[in-house]
Amino acid sequence: MDRDFNRVIKSENNAQYDKRCSLRTDNPKKILVHRVPYLMTATRLGKVEIVKNRSIWIENGTIQDVCGDVEAESYISKADLIYDASLEGGVVVTPGFINTHAHSHMYLMRSTLLLEEGEDIDQTIAAMPRWQQFETDESMCIAAIGDFTEQQKYGITTTLSQGPSFEAIELAAEKTRQRAFNAVSAVSNSRPQNTVALVEQQIQAKRNVHSIPAVSIHYLYKASDETLREIKRLVEQYNILFTFHLAESEFVRNACVENYGKTEIDRLEHAGLLNDRTICSHAIYLHEKEVERLIDGHVGIAHLPTSNAIHKSGRFALELFYKRGGHNRISLGTDSVISKSRLDLLTESFQTKLTHLNFHALTYAELFKMMTINAAEILGLSSVGIIAPGYKADIAFWALKDRGFIPYDEKNPISLLGNMINHGGRITRDLMIDGVFIISNRIHNFIHETRLLELVQAEHMHIREKFREL
Repeated sequence: MDRDFNRVIKSENNAQYDKRCSLRTDNPKKILVHRVPYLMTATRLGKVEIVKNRSIWIENGTIQDVCGDVEAESYISKADLIYDASLEGGVVVTPGFINTHAHSHMYLMRSTLLLEEGEDIDQTIAAMPRWQQFETDESMCIAAIGDFTEQQKYGITTTLSQGPSFEAIELAAEKTRQRAFNAVSAVSNSRPQNTVALVEQQIQAKRNVHSIPAVSIHYLYKASDETLREIKRLVEQYNILFTFHLAESEFVRNACVENYGKTEIDRLEHAGLLNDRTICSHAIYLHEKEVERLIDGHVGIAHLPTSNAIHKSGRFALELFYKRGGHNRISLGTDSVISKSRLDLLTESFQTKLTHLNFHALTYAELFKMMTINAAEILGLSSVGIIAPGYKADIAFWALKDRGFIPYDEKNPISLLGNMINHGGRITRDLMIDGVFIISNRIHNFIHETRLLELVQAEHMHIREKFREL
């Protein structure tokens, strides 16, 4: 990477702590999050709770205890860092949110393909390669750093990103500390040279990586039967996830039948991919029997209501998943900045509630689970999505004295959750991943954001000028 890129990376010891924090040693491993006014989490049994006056004891990135403030006094003398959550009006803590569908390499494309009103998803997809032909691994890495840091500001700590470059997402995940699934494309619009064999080479060469390897394709109709069989082999041999866009438009659904004589669900089943290692996004143009087959196969769903609306793709039949008992496999995703300009899941939760209001009245607790335990389940992550002993310390800290929370019912604090989702996207005050403060007092500890934005803008214009010459 060049000198300009390196300017956006802060030194490892650059973490900034404010007056909430009492730091006793550099690189703290034992952390007490003390006197939390409200802790919001799902439980292992799937119940969403908001409890008052709790403290969280963390060692080496893992939550060891969640207890009352009085019981937490025994940890004070042992702590390397004490975060007093009661100061300056207090905070609400939640698990870090989990985004099951992103295209982080596309961050430079904000404002490129939404300039023409009326464009549908098929036209958008057809236009993408003209821009993406000018992208390099370096430009996609810059894009992914922009994408991950924006998600982090909105409380997202885990992301499944689908794209053509393993290296770009890997380096961005390492530099931002994002917990990332790196679903590299085996069949790519922008990189026709991508193959299953290339994906396997990257997995084999990258055993000790920050990101978690996975495999993806955009649409099934572009993948041969042999390609799907090879993807199945990779999934089993390397215990990785497979993700793709399912039935995003009528054209996509019909193209699969025309090319192969089978529906997308039939092809998945025939290839041995109709199982819990597969995550489908969109899933719009499906019959009820096909929904039943997805549920029976324990396939994960990334629901993207904003993207579906912007591109006029159609409406995901969420009510059928509830009718058939498959709702716990539904999560939420942001998609890319082409499809959702604001990369947060709180506004996506609100959009989900509005989209399905006349078909299935979702509770705020159900929406919260889509962002946390449902997403963790379909990603196969047993140690994130909950604030409880044994779970990773992926925690978002939200200012309580904020219009997104106040006023609320102090006697029934579940109203905080409704307020949080209804108010829409907001910036987290502090963010922790794996017991490390990634954001402190709204400032990123590992990325110079001003320099990053300058670099994103310069790279965007560099590609845009080439795009204009076409």
